Amino acid sequence: MIKKLLFFKPINKINHFFVYCFVFLVFSACFYFVAPKFFNYLNKKDLLQETLNIKSGLDISKISKINYKIFPSPRLNIQNVNINFKNKSLKIPNGNIELILNLNSLFNSKNFKYKKIFIINSSPEVDITEISNLLDIIDGNKKDILFKKNNFIFINKDKKLFELKNTNSKFNQSDNFRKLSLIGYLLNKKTSINYQKKQRHSLNIAIPEISLSVKSFFAKENKVTNGNSNIQIMDNFIRFDFIKENEFIIKNGFFRNKFIKADIEGFFQLDPIVNIDSNIDFKNLDLEVLNDFIIKKITNLNEDNLKILKKINGIFNINFNNHFSGEITTENGKILLKEFIISTPKYDLYLDGLFEKKGDFKVFKYKLLSKYNYKKKFLDLQFNGSINFSNKKIKFEKIIKNNNVLNKNDIEKYEKVFKNIVIKDNFKGIYNHKRVKLFFDSVTEDF
Repeated sequence: MIKKLLFFKPINKINHFFVYCFVFLVFSACFYFVAPKFFNYLNKKDLLQETLNIKSGLDISKISKINYKIFPSPRLNIQNVNINFKNKSLKIPNGNIELILNLNSLFNSKNFKYKKIFIINSSPEVDITEISNLLDIIDGNKKDILFKKNNFIFINKDKKLFELKNTNSKFNQSDNFRKLSLIGYLLNKKTSINYQKKQRHSLNIAIPEISLSVKSFFAKENKVTNGNSNIQIMDNFIRFDFIKENEFIIKNGFFRNKFIKADIEGFFQLDPIVNIDSNIDFKNLDLEVLNDFIIKKITNLNEDNLKILKKINGIFNINFNNHFSGEITTENGKILLKEFIISTPKYDLYLDGLFEKKGDFKVFKYKLLSKYNYKKKFLDLQFNGSINFSNKKIKFEKIIKNNNVLNKNDIEKYEKVFKNIVIKDNFKGIYNHKRVKLFFDSVTEDF
């Protein structure tokens, strides 16, 4: 028994040595990770500001609190600070930063060394006019800057355009490759934005819920950007080339789906909202299908869609093989039809109208003029009224025949005739020339 005890005694000493070493290492590691918690990092805020500016292009100010955290990895938490990217392309008031520290430099008091920057639970403001400068910062970023649970607010001249909520990001880079991904929610719909640079820049936007995909490719030379965009909305496809300096100039554009073919050119700018001036030349157009599309979109128009519409002011000059032409204008959520001319062998129509949403009702107010050839006589007709898309009713408020204003009873009579002959069971009848001619005949036969 004594021999056995003597045999195990050296081994026990060795075991104790390793236990002591293990305990010492654990204690040292704990001390190494815990000790920075007692540092006063506020005394080093000037150094911290300088480091973030040089290494990551961030200007931070109004630092009031800096906390050291151990888990899930050693990091500095900087709360409620103002953050500005260079050139003021991105600013974050009252933002929160987490610096993921290098493990081998926790006690380095002369230099902050960090691996990544997380901007969390903040509301970055992105100036649309400074996007190109923001991309330059991303391209030259020396440290990974990532976003977690941020609400990105896109602005133009201090006016809010839209907001991308609950947004997270990923950033990958190498010597000749940059990629930034943002995933958030636009109007409660999951949205992804991907920016990538290899030999040229690419920007992709996708909203799967509404089957929207935007793919843009571009190159920058001095202050001029040249590129092209491909946009797909459900079964609708739009492509165009663009040049960007002070404004976006669109050329070689076209729109395609199963029923419509059109060429597009024009320009748009942000001042401070989207302003568009374009020419749309239809090569192929199914009016009945277009009617169904318009009625469906107007009927389903909700407050979110209206908010987007209010951000777009546009002039769209329309032409279709000399069958009709005119101007559609959007302004502050209203849609105006100006000087629309519809030509047929028997009559010409001149249409002005205004669409707007008032409360629960979506209403189109119109003024329709016609020069009608009836029994070798040309008659001037004018119809004033409204179309209520909420209840799908058409109303005549005023009818003038060769400068003679019809009375209320005649107006009601012709309104009923129009519903029975032209409309019947749906709005498609307004594109049926035979039905429209029969109606005009009924209006003019007693003249």
